Amino acid sequence: MGISKLLKMNCYPSDCLLNQLPMPTIFIVWIAFLASIALADTNTVRSNELVSTNLSVSPTNLMQLLALSPEQLEKCDIARMNLLCAEGLRGSENLDVQQNLDMLDGWTRHVGNETTRNYHRFLEHPEEYKNSEAYYRMAMLAMVLQEDFRAHYDPERAMPQVLGQHETNDIFFADSKDVFIHGLLGGQRHGTCSSLPVLYVAVAQRLDYPVDLASAEEHLYLRYEEGTNHLNVDAAGEGFITHPDAEYRKWPHPLTDEEIKTYGYLKPMSQREILGAFLTIRAATLTSMKRFDEAAASWEAASHYLTRTPVLNRIVTMAKERAGDVHKAERWDELWDAVVMQPIPEDALDYFQNRQAQILLFMNRSTNLAAIETAAANLKNAVNEYAKARGADTDMIQTHNSDEYPKQMTGRKVSFRVSFVPPPVRLLQTSEPDESLVDALLPQTQRIVLPAERVPPEYWRSTPPELMARLRKLNNEREMIEEMNIYAAEETRFRNLKTQNATSQGQFSPPPSPFGQKLEVNLRPQDLPLPWRGRPVPQELQDTLANLNQQNAPQSRIKETIDGFFIEQDQQRFSVEAIQSRRRVLDQQPVMRPPFQVEIVPETPAPAVLNLRLTVQLQSPINPTTSAKEKP
Repeated sequence: MGISKLLKMNCYPSDCLLNQLPMPTIFIVWIAFLASIALADTNTVRSNELVSTNLSVSPTNLMQLLALSPEQLEKCDIARMNLLCAEGLRGSENLDVQQNLDMLDGWTRHVGNETTRNYHRFLEHPEEYKNSEAYYRMAMLAMVLQEDFRAHYDPERAMPQVLGQHETNDIFFADSKDVFIHGLLGGQRHGTCSSLPVLYVAVAQRLDYPVDLASAEEHLYLRYEEGTNHLNVDAAGEGFITHPDAEYRKWPHPLTDEEIKTYGYLKPMSQREILGAFLTIRAATLTSMKRFDEAAASWEAASHYLTRTPVLNRIVTMAKERAGDVHKAERWDELWDAVVMQPIPEDALDYFQNRQAQILLFMNRSTNLAAIETAAANLKNAVNEYAKARGADTDMIQTHNSDEYPKQMTGRKVSFRVSFVPPPVRLLQTSEPDESLVDALLPQTQRIVLPAERVPPEYWRSTPPELMARLRKLNNEREMIEEMNIYAAEETRFRNLKTQNATSQGQFSPPPSPFGQKLEVNLRPQDLPLPWRGRPVPQELQDTLANLNQQNAPQSRIKETIDGFFIEQDQQRFSVEAIQSRRRVLDQQPVMRPPFQVEIVPETPAPAVLNLRLTVQLQSPINPTTSAKEKP
């Protein structure tokens, strides 16, 4: 008989027999009864420990986990799956999976003991727990994990959300301890909405609760099935939080019925879906580590466990493209270094350094790796042939820094100079270029067509110079269209902020004062935020407070006005800094491609009178690296 059923009875089953038995028999029966309770407690602990005894499949590394069949995967512990997906990531360098599982089993025993010890509270006042044993169980689980084991949301990840900021994936997923459960089982015991719900589910399932992981868009929570009803528990906050399904339909992002059906939101996740979700978290962490090959492989693996939707297919494709672009960029860097570091014979310095400069110029204007490799190899071969013809040993090359004065040659010895910096551009002006090399390597001007329907209308006829410079550093038409739309939205935000400031200043213009008098501003130092104490108060705020003083406004309203003013100032500053930060990344990229021409034309045929072709000239190389931002 279960402990919960025993506690609900008025007496233990043996009480009705005691008065009918002789004393020695009573003693024997009592000892047997105590032994049975001890055995029952032992069995309870063992069942709590082993979602491990009930689950016979225990892979020890990620490769073994991904090799499981669907039937085997159903028998795999959610905590083990989560820990194995953290394998080899930043923050899991010393990860011991079995040690973490043993720790989790110990936590589970404590949660089970505390739940049993306090069960009388539910029996005495079930209304405090909404007359639901599920509510009581999960409230105890949350309380013990938070208060006894100090498992909480990471304050560093929570603060930007409190301030209304959105962290980039590279920051949110930078440390695996924030998004996998080993960060909650050790160290500071901090996590996020990617790991806290998994911890709760792992403990609940070890206690044999009917609890599963569930998801909304960009958010995980847990779901306790109670008969025909269910209880949603949000593990990402402090205390014990429950939300109805209606809340997750609108938070953290609004969901349509079609999205809920397509992506499987708001329902218990299967083991396959859970593993797929863990692999997307792994992919995001690998991306933040710039391990793009492994990130692409992780996205590909996740796609085999999740429903193949157009969005998921696009993410997988972009991850593979990004990995390929990074390889090209790395090879480009290798070739650049090879050309720059190529030893050059000093008695033919002008000729070879001119060829070196031509190749570097071409590399700055092209991503044609095959042509670049040919040019770099031809330069090296030409240097070796020249040295061989002069009788020099190309394996024993005397080199000097490019800013040193060349040593004079003696006899048949050939001295070489290594250019640690690119050759001076003036060599291109004083020496005749190798026309055959230029003609063979430099491609002709390309034509790129962008559909007008996908480009902001304000850029159809002219493009701001700053935006034009940014387009020169992008890889393809899709990235150009995306950048133009983001840039337009940011410029609209800038204009709105200026309008908002102008309106605010007009609204709170200083009131007219009696002749010869100056209105005083009733402002106490403690009313100002700490960073502003001792600093001049903005004139706009002074004008607003002068208005309030003239109206004899209460101190509480003045304090509220001051707080609102600085909150608005901070929000505007955060908005501007976020835009500047985003733009700064691309601004720092080099120009990598030959000139090309952009034509903005209607995507669908228009009447002949309106079928205008809008042309923008662009001198643009393209950076081989690309950026794809997708949150699992």
